Amino acid sequence: MLQCVYHTIENSEKKALEDYKEVVEGAQLVIDKSRGKRNQLVHDPVKLLKQALATKSKYAKTIKDVIQLMKEDGVIFDEDIKFSAAPVKKLQRVVEKSMLNAKIPGHAERTCDLVRGMAICKDMSVIHKFVNYLTKAHTGFTTKSGAVIKPMIDGCG
Repeated sequence: MLQCVYHTIENSEKKALEDYKEVVEGAQLVIDKSRGKRNQLVHDPVKLLKQALATKSKYAKTIKDVIQLMKEDGVIFDEDIKFSAAPVKKLQRVVEKSMLNAKIPGHAERTCDLVRGMAICKDMSVIHKFVNYLTKAHTGFTTKSGAVIKPMIDGCG
């Protein structure tokens, strides 16, 4: 099913898809550069969950701020992106992941997706713009409106 949807997008939005792939490559470079600097320092799943619960509202606010700045800069319209933050993973799932993914069973240092969300974009060009703004938000930037976005990723989880 997803393959059919992708081929539909591939055929109907060729230029937007090319632009999207280019901006994703740029985002990947930023992610690769920061990999050595960002480490999950919490090994205890309960402490990690507490951090995630404390971080969730900051994460959601940051993403909503990026979307708002895109609107203020005239890059998107109100209906172009709909964002919703997912619930923080339950302790049972955190413990399960810490048992399966850790170098040392029970350590949560490789459990990095407790706080997450979903942005539904109108089309490929909006996805391209959103990824571009998120990449800039990671490194810090000033928008046309003069607002400054500071780096939004403090670490894993």
